[in-house]
Amino acid sequence: MKKLTIYVLLFSLIAFSPIQLVAQDEDDLGNETVNVIKAFEPTLRDSKKIGDVPSGDTSTAKVPTLSYDIQPNGIVPAFNITPIKAFKLKENTISKLYNGYVKAGYGTRNSPLAEVYYNNKRSKDKDIGVYLKHYSAGGKVKDRGKTNNSKNVVNVFANKYFDDTELNADVLYNRDVVRYYGFNSNNFDYTKKETKHRFNDINATVGFKSNHTKEERLSYHTKLGFTLFEDNRDAKENLFNVQFGAARNFDIHRFGLNADLDFVKVSFDNDDANRNVLRFDPYYEIKRDLLELHAGLNFTAAKTNNSKAYVYPDVQVLFSIIRNKLVLRAHGKGYLKDNTLKSVSQENPFMVDSMVLNNSSVPLELRGTLSGTIAKNIQVNGTAAIITEKDALFFLNQPISLDFPQTFRPIYDDLTTLNLGAEVNVNTTKKIGGGASLNVYSYSADNLDKALHKPNLKMTVFAHYKLQDKIELKTDWFLRSGMFAFDYVEQKPEKIDGWLDANFNIQYNYSKILSVFLQLNNVTASRYEYWYNYPTYRFHALAGLSYSF
Repeated sequence: MKKLTIYVLLFSLIAFSPIQLVAQDEDDLGNETVNVIKAFEPTLRDSKKIGDVPSGDTSTAKVPTLSYDIQPNGIVPAFNITPIKAFKLKENTISKLYNGYVKAGYGTRNSPLAEVYYNNKRSKDKDIGVYLKHYSAGGKVKDRGKTNNSKNVVNVFANKYFDDTELNADVLYNRDVVRYYGFNSNNFDYTKKETKHRFNDINATVGFKSNHTKEERLSYHTKLGFTLFEDNRDAKENLFNVQFGAARNFDIHRFGLNADLDFVKVSFDNDDANRNVLRFDPYYEIKRDLLELHAGLNFTAAKTNNSKAYVYPDVQVLFSIIRNKLVLRAHGKGYLKDNTLKSVSQENPFMVDSMVLNNSSVPLELRGTLSGTIAKNIQVNGTAAIITEKDALFFLNQPISLDFPQTFRPIYDDLTTLNLGAEVNVNTTKKIGGGASLNVYSYSADNLDKALHKPNLKMTVFAHYKLQDKIELKTDWFLRSGMFAFDYVEQKPEKIDGWLDANFNIQYNYSKILSVFLQLNNVTASRYEYWYNYPTYRFHALAGLSYSF
């Protein structure tokens, strides 16, 4: 063992000593002599064993007896009250409803105004009311005749509501007076009686319709109407009208039918003529997720001096490009325009005493509209249309003579109209809003050089503002381009200048039932003409008050 220990120490000194060693060549093993003293014999040390022999009976087990003693210990929880803030419910949004109001005012041009409206309060089974109005003016227009005019309205209406149906009735009386003032007062002189043109218009209707909300049930409506229209120059028109319609839904499909029948008798100085029109319009509709389709036909039969029958299309497609944001509408339709004594006189009250009335046929009106919503409260519309019309109505100014002032008579020509329009409406809050519309027209008549009394541009701008529920401001601006009448001296169309008209309305609400108002009309003081030789009033103001009860 000593020699082995010595060898180990000697080997360690050589291995870790800083002596440079040189490896032997593989072929040179050297001639060193190694002496082996004894072979290595490994041995283990003796271990001491622990002896443990089990003793006793392990085949049975004794269950110990346990006892429990539970001591009650009550827990008293802490009860701390924390105040909760009361929850405030929103007020009922249904505002108080008044039975009616009275309105009265007076303005420049010797213009009194009186207005009364009365209606029953909220009711589930009936709605009854009456409306009365008077307005007149007698101002002067430079170098023109007396302009005294008036408008009177009496309207009584009633609606009775049942579980699934509704019965309604309406009686309306209009009495309008105008003057033929379209002459040079420096050269001609006519009395008020000579230039007076009074219209009496009586309308009475009674109707019955369904008002249920179940789409699978049949919906229907029917109405009977009577109109008496006459003037103080021996022109008279009686009209009896019957309307009926019904429709039924089948899932996403809807089938319907509308029918309309007019019996018209018109007379000028005891020269009578009958003008009857029957319309029959079946249609089909379907609504999908983003697409709606309406397809129908308009069968029309008209009897005047001779009988004519027409078949018009009625097709409309609505497609939601972006749901609730951008909608495209395309509509192609045709229809017959009834040029009655009433409709013509209401459009132009300065007509000749006797006239020839023809219906106008629109074989096709193609119109496309793109409607969109920008932000939350801004809506925009753009439209483009082309309209072809047979026997379109125009108003031709008659030559001024010593016998009577300026008048107009209807003439007819085929007309093609192109229309481009745009509209924007802004309603940011209930307190402020406004909008604008622009329409541009291009006319092409077969025989007339110019489309008489039809402007090529119409523009409207409006706005309103409400300040603390006390002051309300409104304004309307109207722009019209020039249009044409006929010059009998030059024997060619004569241009009528365009115009700009601006109106302002100011209302102060003293309380919920009492308010005062001021209207300022034509603040630009423009002298313009709707009809040749009939200029309107320049600046005009009207002030008054309104009381609700």
